[in-house]
Amino acid sequence: MPIISGKYLSFYQDGKTYNLFDIPDGFVVEGDLDIQSFGLAELPDLSRITVKGNFLCQNNNLTSLKGAPQEIGGDFVCDGNKLTSLEGSPQKVNSFYCRNNKLTTLKGAPQEIRGNFSCFNNELTSLEGLPKEIGGNFECSDNRLTSLLGLPKMKDDAMIYCWNLGAKYGIYGREMDGIKYEELAENTKFITEKAVNRVAHKNQQQRKEETAKHKAGFEAFKKKFKPGGREE
Repeated sequence: MPIISGKYLSFYQDGKTYNLFDIPDGFVVEGDLDIQSFGLAELPDLSRITVKGNFLCQNNNLTSLKGAPQEIGGDFVCDGNKLTSLEGSPQKVNSFYCRNNKLTTLKGAPQEIRGNFSCFNNELTSLEGLPKEIGGNFECSDNRLTSLLGLPKMKDDAMIYCWNLGAKYGIYGREMDGIKYEELAENTKFITEKAVNRVAHKNQQQRKEETAKHKAGFEAFKKKFKPGGREE
């Protein structure tokens, strides 16, 4: 896909060539749209097209995601640019990668992430702007974070990577090279109302399971022995 001029970026599909700077509204990219490493200072206006696969715009000179496709079937990768915000991001993606930028905020981030989210190596001081839930793993190493408050709800076995937070500040009692969400959510230094309720619910479920187990054991004992202590 050669850039012939500042406003020409060719894209090939079904034997036809299109200029992404003049793409028709409603156009559907059947697979991936790969425009990484072209030295782009801005994105073509792709906000009204659909990409069924991944959208790859990493290793350019982008300072904004204005013009990014809003309908993405796969992953969105904008690593290695000069982004200071995520305004313009699609709101629904599989995985989202915005590593190695200059982000000071996560406002504008997708609010439905079915897979992983990584904001490794930015200048973040908080997690404000993240969606309420992430389907996969989360990585926020190498930022300026002093807390993981605002962390989305995740699956119990999902992994969180924030090694510099734990190693530098020690606020969670261990180096955060990788920790399961379940373990972190129950850490006394990460207590939030959501975490308290979550742990209370888990303990309640455990008590119910233990009570049911004891009851089943007692019933089995009664069936095994006749009255008077004689075994059947």
